[in-house]
Amino acid sequence: MFAWLEKRVFAHFPAMEVDMTPARLTFLMGSLVAAAFSIGLAGEGAGTGAFYEKSVDPPRETKVPVGIDHRKGSILWLESHYEPNAKDVARAKEKDPTDKKWMLLRFTYRNDDYVSYKVNLQAVALDENGAVIAEGGRRSSMDARKQEDTISFPLHVRTLDWPKVARVKILATFLN
Repeated sequence: MFAWLEKRVFAHFPAMEVDMTPARLTFLMGSLVAAAFSIGLAGEGAGTGAFYEKSVDPPRETKVPVGIDHRKGSILWLESHYEPNAKDVARAKEKDPTDKKWMLLRFTYRNDDYVSYKVNLQAVALDENGAVIAEGGRRSSMDARKQEDTISFPLHVRTLDWPKVARVKILATFLN
């Protein structure tokens, strides 16, 4: 039954003297299957998680509600800081149309659970046609038993493009 395996093993390792009885080969094959199965389960569990996608208005002067809920944790709202204002846009039109500015996106969350959640947050700024204007993201953790905390990351946006942003698509992946 395992003669083909014996021929292959001994063809590559002729000096190898191993007990290749059918019982021994069955044990080795069972061990390999068990190891592959356990590695497969560990790899599958490590990369899976819940994925949420939400499209919201751009946060210009006020906070924007997000409303992504995962178990006992919630991403409550999104706000922006240091975004290009009307004065920056006018200056960019006059002097440098390719001017870019760093701005900060801040997500506020609440986690009522006794365990922390690892979350991968991404924000994509879109115009009215759905074209991508800017994108950014960060992997962080939502600490356990926090009534209100924040996760922030920078977003590099062209100054003239910020007024064109019609929607912000938020992608949240909660990792196990």
